[in-house]
Amino acid sequence: MATITCKDFLDRLESWMEGDVHSDSQAHLRNCPHCRSLVEDLKAICGEASNWRADEIEVFGSWEERKRFIRECAARKKQRDC
Repeated sequence: MATITCKDFLDRLESWMEGDVHSDSQAHLRNCPHCRSLVEDLKAICGEASNWRADEIEVFGSWEERKRFIRECAARKKQRDC
């Protein structure tokens, strides 16, 4: 099984969060505390967000903006953890 990088994993993050889980991505998460922490955080956010009322949700923009925001947050978190 090929090892993927953090960048590869982040490129697959959208499909991962939608349930499309590949074995190489699972292997990466077992070995990468940064990406594993990111997925745990996103799952917690999604869990909390499912309880929000429609009027509590601020429009965040396109999915591309969301992905860019998530990647920026992940990069900042990785720098703090290093």
